[in-house]
Formats: sequence, structure tokens, C-alpha cells
Amino acid sequence: VIVAYYSRQREFAADSGAAKLVGADKMRSALERLKQNHPSQLEGSMMAFGIASGKGMAELFSSHPPLDARIDALRR
Repeated sequence: VIVAYYSRQREFAADSGAAKLVGADKMRSALERLKQNHPSQLEGSMMAFGIASGKGMAELFSSHPPLDARIDALRR
């Protein structure tokens, strides 16, 4: 859980850095495109490692924050 938390924080930092390089609008657009991809095909315990997952308890163990949270962070 602790490692996953720091992984999610690094992901927010990476999004921020990318937004500085290419522009926040382009970064948000890229994340929106990720949201439009097919739903995750991962099952069971592997769902926690999915980038676009993040529902309920799976969010606690996920290595990436939910895409909506990443987009919201870029808007701030």
C-alpha cells in the first residue's frame, strides 16, 4: 500500500512535468484519450496494477491514480 501510494505520487509528478513540456491542454487531452480506451481486461489481483482502474479498494493498491484524478490535478 505504501509503495503504491508513492507510485501514484510519482505519476502525478510525471503528469505535471509532461504538462510543463508539452502544455497542460495537450496532457489533459492525452489522458482523456486513455479514458476512451477499452475497459481493462485485467482480472482479480492484477486489476490493482491497471492504469485506468481505480474503483473502490483497487484504488488503494493501484500503481496509478485514476485518470479523472490525474486530469483534475492538471486543471489545478
